[in-house]
Parts: sequence; structure tokens; C-alpha cells
Amino acid sequence: MLDRIKKRIATATVVVEDMTGANCNVYLEVGYAWGKGVPTLLVAREGQELKFDVRSHRCIYYSNISHLRRQLPDLMPKLTETNLDEDLE
Repeated sequence: MLDRIKKRIATATVVVEDMTGANCNVYLEVGYAWGKGVPTLLVAREGQELKFDVRSHRCIYYSNISHLRRQLPDLMPKLTETNLDEDLE
């Protein structure tokens, strides 16, 4: 299973990771995507606090899944043209 996830991340155009709940596997996936240089968008439900290792990176907060769904079309084109720690507002 881990090899399959790593292969999908390594060949992805962009990775969107939901940081809600501080799942250890998600943090591992984020680190792997960063290591591979894959553009990565962090998202989390409003009120969630990110752990120290990703806290300084840009995260898009959403109130519910419909709210996130409305935000993503505007954000996705920017993922390939800018650094995610900058200009994603």
C-alpha cells in the first residue's frame, strides 16, 4: 500500500492534503510530496491547529466540504505557477 501511495504522489501534478485531525500518515505524505518537489496544497477544517512542522506553510481553511469545493477551482491553476507559501489568497 505504501509503495502505491508513494508512486501516485511522485507522479502527481499536484497533491491536496487535508490536515484535519493531524493524521500521521498525511504528514508523511506531505513530506514525501515536498521531497519529490510536487506542488502541495494543505487544507484543513476551520478551527484545526497545524502541527509545528507544517504550521509555517500556507493552509487553506474551509468550513465544510462544499466551501472547500467552491475554493479549489480558483486555487488549482495557481499551484503550478507559484510557490504555495506565497500568493494563494
